[in-house]
Amino acid sequence: MIEFKGVYFQSARAEAVSVLVQFDEVLLHVWRLSDPFYRLLSSDVFHVAQSFSKGPHAIKLPDGSRITTDDSEAIQSLVQVDKGRDERGGLSEKHKWVIGVLSFLTFATGVWWLLKTGRPF
Repeated sequence: MIEFKGVYFQSARAEAVSVLVQFDEVLLHVWRLSDPFYRLLSSDVFHVAQSFSKGPHAIKLPDGSRITTDDSEAIQSLVQVDKGRDERGGLSEKHKWVIGVLSFLTFATGVWWLLKTGRPF
């Protein structure tokens, strides 16, 4: 289980709330630190925003909320789990780009062939 402390923002203008974040490789659980038995949310969908600086890292949630933390080790662990989930389940971003480019090239080749042969549409 991955566990770290962070700051939760329900929206862009919302008040910051200190939270404990736990990830059990299925759900991301967010607990309010001032009231440990009050879970703010649980989600199996989240996105770890890429950060190239040494500042706080952000986790974006599907409802528009976000969590920031300075715990780089925990974020790296989440990124590794997220990459593994892409490989087991859906398509990764790289695969989506390759499919998109190949689809476009196939379409462009078909249009070029039709224009070259002079066949009417």
